[in-house]
Amino acid sequence: MTQPDPPPSRYLTFGRAILFLYWIALAIASHWPRMDLQRVGIHNDMLPFGVDKWLHAFAYAGLAWLALLAKPLGKKWRSPALATFTLLVAYSIADELAQTWAPGRTVTITDWYASSIGLLAGTFFWWIGGILSNHDPQDTNFVAHTRIVSALTLLSRVFGLCRDWALAWVFGFSMIMDAFVIAFMAPNLFRRLFGEGALSAAFIPQYTKLREKFPLDAQRLAMTVCILLAIITIALLIICEIGLLSLNTLGSFTERGHITIKLAAMTFPFMPFVCITALLAAMLQVHKKFGPPAAAPIILNIAIITAAFIGISLVEDPEAAMYLVAAAVVAAGIFQVIWQYHILAKDNIVPANLSAWRTQVHLKKSLRIALARDQSQNNDNMHTGLRAMLLQWGPTVLGLGILQINTLLDALIAFFFSGDPGQKLPFANVQYPMQTGDVAVLGATSRLYEFPLGVFGIAVATAIFPALSAVADSKKQFTSLLQQGLRLTMFIGLPATVGLILVRDPLTQAIYGQGGQLTAQDASRVSWVLLGYAPAIWAYSMNQILTRAFYAQQNPITPMKIAVSMVTLNFALNLTLIWPLGAAGLAWSTATCASLQCLILILKIRRYTDNPISKTVWQSWSRIALITALMAVTVYPTLTIFDLTNLTRTTAVQALALATLTGALTVFIAAKILKLHELKWLLSRKGFTEEK
Repeated sequence: MTQPDPPPSRYLTFGRAILFLYWIALAIASHWPRMDLQRVGIHNDMLPFGVDKWLHAFAYAGLAWLALLAKPLGKKWRSPALATFTLLVAYSIADELAQTWAPGRTVTITDWYASSIGLLAGTFFWWIGGILSNHDPQDTNFVAHTRIVSALTLLSRVFGLCRDWALAWVFGFSMIMDAFVIAFMAPNLFRRLFGEGALSAAFIPQYTKLREKFPLDAQRLAMTVCILLAIITIALLIICEIGLLSLNTLGSFTERGHITIKLAAMTFPFMPFVCITALLAAMLQVHKKFGPPAAAPIILNIAIITAAFIGISLVEDPEAAMYLVAAAVVAAGIFQVIWQYHILAKDNIVPANLSAWRTQVHLKKSLRIALARDQSQNNDNMHTGLRAMLLQWGPTVLGLGILQINTLLDALIAFFFSGDPGQKLPFANVQYPMQTGDVAVLGATSRLYEFPLGVFGIAVATAIFPALSAVADSKKQFTSLLQQGLRLTMFIGLPATVGLILVRDPLTQAIYGQGGQLTAQDASRVSWVLLGYAPAIWAYSMNQILTRAFYAQQNPITPMKIAVSMVTLNFALNLTLIWPLGAAGLAWSTATCASLQCLILILKIRRYTDNPISKTVWQSWSRIALITALMAVTVYPTLTIFDLTNLTRTTAVQALALATLTGALTVFIAAKILKLHELKWLLSRKGFTEEK
């Protein structure tokens, strides 16, 4: 584990004093005789898993975080952090066993599970803090930036998983959840088109070039694009709101349809804010500030989780509670913009004084010059960059728009081809191939397979994109950087693919097992769909890097054409596979198209590289495949210990923890034995080093 630099001795002494007091308070509280939460008005069933389990987790998370910061064991051990964590685990076991002597207290294994989860959470937050404190913004190595993006994205994905679990717990895989998933897709569609996807892909190369030689022109470009984006998204917001309100008033829909339209109207104001947040995040990434953009989604996830539990506790009507969740989405969007703009203004990347925008930005004049046919008299660097960005933005919007519309089509197919058991399609005398709640099931499953994708696949792509843009003119450097990205992606993507297939049953049972509004069959529904998505995790991740490689070369046309063909194939497969496979048919279709898209992108990228899949890359992938096979051989026996057809939440957590630990250790040890450079790149502060 990466450890933070040692703090000054006076802070270390103070930290140890706080740790001592906290530890004493925790010991007293855990052994207090006959502690009854109901005496203070707290019922144990107010929260999923019980309030007492959450208290255990939070208490031990605080203990781990304080202990690792205070370094109570000093420097005598080779790995003080590991020794401290081992001590805390031993204490948690002793603490639970000692409760047998406290009147009215009992020893339960689930309490120790909660304490252990707290220890892991506290250790994780300490590790994140260490990465942030040691991160050098001036470091030009993208692997170093990948580590910080991966760490914060992991934290964000954990909160995202908690968000989906909380919504499923409160609302179940129901009509209300289906409606929210569809409604929330609308602003996210425009986020991809006008925010982090298309606009960032067109903006980053131009902004990067200007920043190196003409920083003031780079600032003017950023300000101009911000204003242009705000005008476009606000205009779209007004048009869409009018359309949604008209549909709700004049249209004749089912109850689920009307709820979906109303939720879409409530969440749509999130769209301008999330698009602007994405543009601000792109600027931060160019300035080697990867932390805030990666952490920003945590704000949204916390807002949704809080609103869901507060909403259902204040009102009994699930529909009314979901409207509160929609309002929380918009509030989180506003906060994200304010926070990221504050970071940019603090470092003088954008003006802190808003009045400076009126004097430095002349939108009409800039657009007229940038889009004029005759560019012979245009000597302004900002206008040249703006023109190049707008010309690239158009095809990129079309390409990513097709992909996002494809995702929306998947959800709409699940929405319109799902119904209650026994119901038949209105336009055919056949039963629905899917059931109500499958839209929410697809959303929950996407979160699971996107977990490794977001933590590493997208993290590598995010970190490598500015680096690829900077060396786009050097074929040798561009090839070397791209090959490194492909090797790193496969190093994580292939084991994650096989591992997720193996642990899908305990994973879904541990998260979506019976409880709240979830039924006993919901975990099985998610597991069945996950089996379709999981085989292409490596492809989803690799597509992120290959697409950005084209964008770095300012060629959005090629990936756009490939995307169009994949959408056509995916739509045809969707309508075919849903009949024999149900909702899983959509997942298998997505995985098939992603794998094929990856192969085509690799063939097309050869135009800009010496050889994207060189002998070195093939050798690396072969060793990774060997390690993955070894991992599967070691993980499978650990799962056979449990009855996977009859898992409780406790046994599911046990099976998942044992399999995950076994798989991770196998990959790590095998990679060390085979001396894989990919592992060295990830663990070394120097990042990428050429092989000898």
